[in-house]
Order: sequence, then structure tokens, then C-alpha cells
Amino acid sequence: MIVTDVRYWHRSTGAEERINVMVRHLLDCGFDVVTVLATTLADAASGTTVAAERGRIRQLGLHVISLFEDWKPAGLWPRIVWEIKCTVNWLRGGTRRRKSSGDPSTRYLADFAVPFLKPRFAQVLRQIDPDAVIAEYVTLAYLIPESGNHGKPLWLVDTHDLLSERYRQFARFAHEHWIRISPEEEAAALAGFDVVIAIQPHEAEAFRQMAPESVDVIVAGHPAESIPESVAGEAARYDFGYFGSDNASNVDAIQWFLQQVWPQVIADNPQATCLLAGTICRSLDSGKSAQPGIQLQPTVSDRSELYESFRVAINPVRFGTGLKIKNQEAIAHGKPLIVSAQGAEGMTTGDTPDPWIVFETADDMARHMTELGSDPSLISKTSTASLHYARKHLTPEIVYADLVRKLHHAALTGK
Repeated sequence: MIVTDVRYWHRSTGAEERINVMVRHLLDCGFDVVTVLATTLADAASGTTVAAERGRIRQLGLHVISLFEDWKPAGLWPRIVWEIKCTVNWLRGGTRRRKSSGDPSTRYLADFAVPFLKPRFAQVLRQIDPDAVIAEYVTLAYLIPESGNHGKPLWLVDTHDLLSERYRQFARFAHEHWIRISPEEEAAALAGFDVVIAIQPHEAEAFRQMAPESVDVIVAGHPAESIPESVAGEAARYDFGYFGSDNASNVDAIQWFLQQVWPQVIADNPQATCLLAGTICRSLDSGKSAQPGIQLQPTVSDRSELYESFRVAINPVRFGTGLKIKNQEAIAHGKPLIVSAQGAEGMTTGDTPDPWIVFETADDMARHMTELGSDPSLISKTSTASLHYARKHLTPEIVYADLVRKLHHAALTGK
């Protein structure tokens, strides 16, 4: 069972893509995967309807149970109260957007708990009787039965990020984060699980320090869905490319890039081009993004076609935690990657050469872009290194090996 308040089948953010790929691999491994959605199917922010979401879910072959739309209490008045609560939650944009006050900077861990969902989730848990439950984000720890997590099922949390550190980094750069959480609060929430899934080794070590010794910590990064045999770089229309959502760290990164880096690149090569793709385009200042050589593509329907359209991937992120899914995707598509030191954190190294170039300053990034962009043979060499790295480190069988072993053991033993 996957329990989440993220409509991951949309695949519009790194988090959604991570969950989607994990679910697909577990299905491919023969697991019976049921997703329990701890928010509404309909999304007020994007204007989607329940019917549209159900249609998309059926088309994708997923089994999704919504704790809101797929259950109603018996009796007229309980049903009326339930409908009011569901409507209020829908207007708030779902559990992910719950706030403790009118100040958007004061969302705390407790604000993500939806008490009236607990009895419904307990009922679904009894009906399905899963061998294991994977909660997406520690914010769903409140759904663990109060009797504890002893015995069946095995409770795992897919952390995505070391949230307390992520919050600290966002605050340092004066950006709002979706949750305000301390290391102590995060540790207390982790203690309720049997297994903590870290997205990268550095964070796994931090979780081992935070969680009790009884909690097992494993690493499951993000794999490539497919790895091409070779890269046809001559078909690319753009020299550089970036694909990202409109979260604060992405917007900060590209605004910094457009102000500090791209003017240097275009001064050295007036013919240089760069594609900025994804929902991040909605949050960019039209004046700053309207620079020579910059092209925006807000909608991406085919990721493979997107990566084929540029030669070199960039990621100038300045803060954040976890593993940058855009890095993994770019490398898996055979792209050389120019990435900040912050963005490269947690990536497995040791290959010679690494298929990415790390920069520290705006001048460094501009210089690397100019040098790599003007050297087709270096692009070809680094592209080959990217594919080699992907085959060695990014196949689902390698990335999810520890997780799959845990789940098989739970299926065999009941814990």
C-alpha cells in the first residue's frame, strides 16, 4: 500500500515523478500496489475534476482509493458534516496546503494531520490488510495506528528530503517552505516507522542519527525509466536546457542564472541558445526571461523529446535537499550536466570521468557552459560517460534493490 497526499500520476514535479516511478517498478516486480490518497481527487488549484482524475487513473492502470471521495459515513447528519469537511479541505487545496493560521510561513507538522481521516484509513487498512505500507513524506506519520506499528504491516516512510534541513536552507535564503519543522520534530515522527527510506546516502546517515536504533534506514534514489543506446546530439535544437517545476528553489536558481550567468554566456557566444521547460516558466519574470537565446516551454508532454531537443543540461540550484530528479533524468538521457555543488550533493561518484561538471560561482558556470558548448567532441565524450553512469547506477533494479528485498521479506514473514 502507498499512502500519499500527492497526486503523483500528474508527474509535474520531482516528488510526483519519484512516487510514480517507484509505483511502476513495484508493479513490474509483481507486487499488488494499492494507492490510498489522503486528499481529494479533485484539485482546486489546478481546476481538475473527480471525473477527470478517475479517467486518468483508469487509463494508467492504477488502483487508487481516495479517503475523501470513495467513502461516505452512514446517516444523513454524519454525511452532511463529512461533505462540509471535504469541501473545506478541497478549497484549501488539499492536505498539502493546510495552514495553522493566515500566515503562510506558519505551517507546522501538526497542521498536516487530518483527524477525521484516521478512522477511514484504519477501516481501509483492515479491509486491504497489506503486508507493507509506504507513507510518502513523514507528514503522514499521524496515520500510524495509535496501538503502534508492532506486527503486520511493515511501516515505511519515503522521506524525499531531510525536511528540517530543507526548511533551514529555505529560511537562510528568505524563501517560504511548505513545512516548518525542527530536527526534534522530524526525529519524533520517524520513530513511529519500521523503515526509513532516504533518497541519497548523505541523508541516510543523518536519519540514522535521528531515528531510534530499532528503525532501519535504507537508500532508494531515483532510477531512469529507460536508457538509450546512444545519443543523437546532432538533432538538438538548443545548446542548453533546464527542466523544472515552479518551486522556490528552482525559481531562485533560474532567476540567478538569468541575471548572473546567461549574460556572460551570450557575450562570449551571441548564437548560444537555452531552453527553459516545465511549470517554472509560469513563475519567471517576463522581462528577465526575454533575453537573447532564451526559449520557454511551459508544457512538456514527452520528456524524451524534451531531452533530445538540447545538448547540455544545467542545474544552477543554490539551496535544497534530497536528490535532484532533474539531474538523474538528464544523465539517463545521455546529457552532460553542468550543476552547482549544492545540486550535486548525494549523487554517487567514482566513475571516470563523472558525467557532470560542478561549479561554485556564476563565473565558473559561464566558463563551463562556454567551453563545453563550443566543443562537440567533449559533449560526445561526456554524453557517453552519462550513459555509462546511468547503466551502472540508475537502473530500477539497482536503485530499488534494498526496498524490494524489504517488501519481499514483509510479504513472506508478515513484517
